[in-house]
Amino acid sequence: MKKKQGNFINALLVLILLVGLSLLLYPSVSDYWNSFHQTRAIASYAEQVANLDNDTYDQLWEDARAYKPETEVMGVGFHALEWLFVRLAPIALLGSVVGVVLTREKK
Repeated sequence: MKKKQGNFINALLVLILLVGLSLLLYPSVSDYWNSFHQTRAIASYAEQVANLDNDTYDQLWEDARAYKPETEVMGVGFHALEWLFVRLAPIALLGSVVGVVLTREKK
């Protein structure tokens, strides 16, 4: 019975380690992924702007001036919570792993 419990705890610790590594590597991997796709998107947008006629260009500028950014307050609040989670989750995970290891019964 002790061997099964030890294997379960070891598997759980490995799973926690993998989740922690995923959380720690997420910002770097997502930054690389997003910069790759943003470069392609920028090239596409630049080509579309180069092909615009003057009437469409003027209409787009008027639409942009009429836009009210106050409607985007919820998006900013959500982004702040996401930023906080990404910064605090690895610390909380590391603390929980240390707590599991230190409070584990040794037989």
